[in-house]
Amino acid sequence: LAKKSSINRNSNNSALFLLASINNVRIVQLSFKHLFNNTPLYSWYQKVDPSKQPFWTHHVSDACREAVLWKYGGIYMDTDVLSLKPVPVEDFLVAQSLTVCSSAMLGFRQHH
Repeated sequence: LAKKSSINRNSNNSALFLLASINNVRIVQLSFKHLFNNTPLYSWYQKVDPSKQPFWTHHVSDACREAVLWKYGGIYMDTDVLSLKPVPVEDFLVAQSLTVCSSAMLGFRQHH
């Protein structure tokens, strides 16, 4: 989603180094500004102060998945989701309860 970055062989994160050594895996540096640009989330991103958000990591990860789906369309599912029925093709949210949507599984058409 941004410029390609290189992994330092002396990095403390051996998992990243191992992943980067696989031919069909690319490690890229995530640019929030680039990702949120031209999405409905851009104005939120410009106003939010991560240092004042106690759950910033959770909020920004949700925002990232929603921005990617906005820009490109597709389906997102957490790795622990088990679908008991066929997954809808487009434009759906999963309910956690009668009043709460879950971000564990969602799908949208591009720019929808």
